[in-house]
Amino acid sequence: MTALSATDARSSTRTLRLQLSRGGKGDVVTAQLGGSVSDGGNVGRKNVNSESVTSVTSESGDEGGELKNEGVERAFPPGLLNLGNTCYFNSVLQVLYHLKSFRDALSEWNPPEDADPYRVALALSLKRLFVQMADVERRNVSQSIPPNHFLSVLREQNSDFTGYDQEDAHEFLRFLLDKVSDAFRASRPSSNPHQAYQQVSKRPRKSSEENPFQKLFEGGGATYTRCFECDTVKRREESFLDVSLPVQSGCSLSWALSQQVQRETLTDKYDCELCLTKTEAERWWQLNTIPPVVTLHLKLFTYDRNIQGKVAASVRCPQSICFSRWCSNGSGESMYQLDAVIVHEGSTMTSGHYYAYVNENGWYCFDDSDVSVIDEASLRRKLFTPVKPKKTAYLLFYRKTDLESE
Repeated sequence: MTALSATDARSSTRTLRLQLSRGGKGDVVTAQLGGSVSDGGNVGRKNVNSESVTSVTSESGDEGGELKNEGVERAFPPGLLNLGNTCYFNSVLQVLYHLKSFRDALSEWNPPEDADPYRVALALSLKRLFVQMADVERRNVSQSIPPNHFLSVLREQNSDFTGYDQEDAHEFLRFLLDKVSDAFRASRPSSNPHQAYQQVSKRPRKSSEENPFQKLFEGGGATYTRCFECDTVKRREESFLDVSLPVQSGCSLSWALSQQVQRETLTDKYDCELCLTKTEAERWWQLNTIPPVVTLHLKLFTYDRNIQGKVAASVRCPQSICFSRWCSNGSGESMYQLDAVIVHEGSTMTSGHYYAYVNENGWYCFDDSDVSVIDEASLRRKLFTPVKPKKTAYLLFYRKTDLESE
């Protein structure tokens, strides 16, 4: 995917004639597209917000306004219209769409004819939306797509996402991955076909060899408990789709990962099954197996006496990382590259705004229908260096460097 060059975006603004098509009937309009480049030549922007060009929705509600750029060699990737505080899922969907392994697995998946329609509905709607987005890229047009059908199915599947309140992007990501994985399992016998969504990301370890979606995101960890009386260590294995990390002002990602695996003495007495005593013990958690895509959740939001808050701190995150130092068995030697970041702007989990940065042969910012390109140095200045930032990295996606070639 090729971004606009600095030459293409040299002037601060330019007027382009755009053909706005709707259902075969077109009106020619003149719109102002932002083509600004900062002093360092680091940002190009395609502006398709309401102040410049209004996207047109077809009668079916599934097609966005098509903007055919004259004189632009390559259009930006498609944006997604905000349908009323839907930025939380727009940002997640952009990350998943640009993760080629996930998109390919979804494209190749088809449910059997006898599959439970309820179990596969959301995954099919996501596949349908990705087909629309891929078609926009294939036709090389700048277009924002309204995800009406996906939103409708999502609200049918989970009442937590009804209404127009701001929802949490992390909770939505976990819900969506569980639903897509369950849809894949719909072709196999299940003792509990309507398995409820689990609110925690850590759950008993299960094999993900036959499920491409689980295999992509699911890793393995273990909780260890050491009895101070007999020195026995008890181990409990578990799987995870993401790892939640503590944050504080001025901290680094390495510090946060080290805090997660730090040993701590239990405040309550421990019932040891071996020496049959109630004694002191220590407990810690470590990684065992690292998935191809590591999702790190930064715990920005706080709760104090039912009052919500946010830790206004940026976390210094490297462009590449090896997780072996936090693994229990010396695994995790592969290198991982920062592939996407979901940002939260605001003061609480139930307010503010979400958008995503995605590395697609260069960094793009997906802010609902507004899509822009940004260089890595500017991205790092925006997200990883401010002391008290308003725009804070919330979800980090690290991809194994050789993943797409496997």
